[in-house]
Amino acid sequence: MFACSSDSAKVHQSWIRTSTTDGGFGGSILIPLISDCSGAMSQKYDVYDSEEGVCRNAVVIIDESGIVRHAMTTSMEHDETARNCLDIIAMLKQHQLSDSEVRNINSSAKGSAKSRSASKHRAREMSPVAMDRAALERVWDVSDDPELNKVLNIAKMLGKAVPKPIAETKKDPTFEVSVETIRRLINPAASSVRGIRATLQRNLAAFAAQNLTRNQKLQIESLVEKMMGVAYMPEGITGQYHRMYTLNQREQTRFFDQDVFLNSGDIRLRDPGTVKWAEGSGVFVNNYSNLLMFVNYKDALRITSAESGTDIRSVLLRLRKSATCIEEAVKSLSKKGFLSKDNKFVHSEVGVFGHGFDLSFIADYPGYAKEGEKILKSTGIKYGLTVQKYGRKDGLYEVRVSQRAEDDILKIVKRGISGIDALGKEEEKLKKKHNITIHDFEDTELTRGY
Repeated sequence: MFACSSDSAKVHQSWIRTSTTDGGFGGSILIPLISDCSGAMSQKYDVYDSEEGVCRNAVVIIDESGIVRHAMTTSMEHDETARNCLDIIAMLKQHQLSDSEVRNINSSAKGSAKSRSASKHRAREMSPVAMDRAALERVWDVSDDPELNKVLNIAKMLGKAVPKPIAETKKDPTFEVSVETIRRLINPAASSVRGIRATLQRNLAAFAAQNLTRNQKLQIESLVEKMMGVAYMPEGITGQYHRMYTLNQREQTRFFDQDVFLNSGDIRLRDPGTVKWAEGSGVFVNNYSNLLMFVNYKDALRITSAESGTDIRSVLLRLRKSATCIEEAVKSLSKKGFLSKDNKFVHSEVGVFGHGFDLSFIADYPGYAKEGEKILKSTGIKYGLTVQKYGRKDGLYEVRVSQRAEDDILKIVKRGISGIDALGKEEEKLKKKHNITIHDFEDTELTRGY
């Protein structure tokens, strides 16, 4: 017996070293653990999810002749799966393949489709019993049965019964944009864009109270620390959780001076007194500094994917994958997922509707700064955008996509891309008008003076 996953050997080692209380193996494991990063081995048994790039939860049973006797994917709990496998193995041992059947299977696998089909028909034994189908079907005719006719007459007199209403199946909301749709998006062309931020607002169904107690906040914090470890998250999402209420003002300022907070629209949090961090509140930052999770910030979870540049596809794909993995981990640990009602997520963020999605850009507009901020804001409204000054640098703005109640995530994204490109074209005209020359910013200059 051995296990196989699409994680790297390094992730496996970390998982094995993780304590059993955190979902690991406490430093040792009694069976081989195979790393199938490319998915080549998983694909042979048809258990590889090419869209997500992972091996599905699956069981494959191979007998001593090398024949796959049983293969299935499963969503059952681990102990249930184990009991099920033992029952299947016991049954397969009672019904082992004969030598001739093994030879037929092996010869079929090596031949072409045509030869396999021919071999199968040659090996099949025909029953010596002959049956007359017409004779069998004659006994099926019960139209003259007197008891049946009584029942039919009663049914005719009663008339057609009113069918019961179809019960509506409760459907949980999801991140509604598919991977294929995101990959077909065209990234913004505006050179003025310095960073992109996409955010999801979520509350936990296991903690549905509007005002969380200190103890509840500490429970949520503990749950987040556990689920964001290597035992529950893929390598690109894992990172470090920071308890903000344990840091002094200077440490908080230094913490929020990182580039990721510039791109995420949170650079304002470095100013003293902006937020009073209560016990149980903090910020998770992944190892690649492009994914954030604010915990108990305004009594909610806020998941943010952000990075420099204009690659909105990468930002959205990362956010979608993170939301899926986090919800699965939350369900595994608390037995409940994200809080929802009437197929919409429940949260308290103003200006964000039931999908919980928010999109904004960080843009450099020296031309608009010369022309006047009032013109920039009115132009933004024209294209469905809200613009406000951002940071300490002149000409730097946060451009947030305005939402309507009927908007879905895709509409918000498309409005944002078209709007930011339209503002970019107007900015180029204003830079020429005011004789402004701006060279491309180097990475080291992005946070200077912001």
